[in-house]
Amino acid sequence: MGLAQAVPSAVALGLQLLVAAAAESRCFDLLGPGTGCDKVGDVSQRYPTLLTLSAPTFDICTYILVAELVLVGFLLAVGAGLVESVPVIPEPWLDAQPLWIAANAAQAAASALFVTGRLAGSTVAVAASAAALISLGASLTSLDPLPSLLLSLPVWMHAGWATAATAVHVCLSVSSAHSVRPALLATEFAGVFGACGVALATLCLVGTSSLPLAGVVAWTLSGIADANATATRGVQGSGACGDGTCKAGNGDDLCERADEPGQGGMGDSVRGSSDLTRAVKSSGADAVASDSREALARAASACAALLLVLVVAGSILCFWRQAHTWQKYN
Repeated sequence: MGLAQAVPSAVALGLQLLVAAAAESRCFDLLGPGTGCDKVGDVSQRYPTLLTLSAPTFDICTYILVAELVLVGFLLAVGAGLVESVPVIPEPWLDAQPLWIAANAAQAAASALFVTGRLAGSTVAVAASAAALISLGASLTSLDPLPSLLLSLPVWMHAGWATAATAVHVCLSVSSAHSVRPALLATEFAGVFGACGVALATLCLVGTSSLPLAGVVAWTLSGIADANATATRGVQGSGACGDGTCKAGNGDDLCERADEPGQGGMGDSVRGSSDLTRAVKSSGADAVASDSREALARAASACAALLLVLVVAGSILCFWRQAHTWQKYN
């Protein structure tokens, strides 16, 4: 009976991973280009947004996956009677198990919808996954230390990643609607502050057990800050002539034209004026984009720093509570 109670959780995670792997590989390379199913990177590049993560940020997905595999392994081991200190699957988990199944189903749907270009649907699915995981984590606050470590920690970590992913999906969805740049920029800043706000609200409502969520959100926000800061340095360091007033590499290589002898005549004058006008407009657009990236990087860094301080302070508080009970002081 105990093992049967753990099977639904294991099946839910397994199916979610299978759908995600199939979606990211065009159904294991059975579907070619032009079939309406693209790779994740292709979809992301098609709809550019400043709310992107640096490559190292995705490393945390490996740790989340390992933690969830440990979660499922622990449930199966308890169900099989292999864990003496935990004779039965904790009741809070059994009561909230539908939330785990719903979160994995929503995550699988998000993967399938995203690679087929249905970004609005994938945004709703990712948000539903985040909500289900947060609700599940809040239902597990009464667990003993060992089940809390092996069950709550993976849930909260995945909830943090899903929270940040929701913000990214919202921006991609707005970008896919060909919105004007100010609207997209406002959405990007709202995504940063929204993810931070969800982490803060969860900490206030649930308590220190949700610290892993705040930590993962802080990690992803730092990745957003790093990606935008790196892009800003790249724009500022792009080729310029002499004193840096003439940008190159925008399709009108005025740096080289400035060194060429004039041919004289109205045609060259008009062509040079047109090139200069385009260069000025392009430089202005680059400057605005660079400023936007820098501002977003600062906002993401500030939110990440705030959450990190709270995570450290909360962790110290948890350790102090475990090491020094109120009874000792009484």
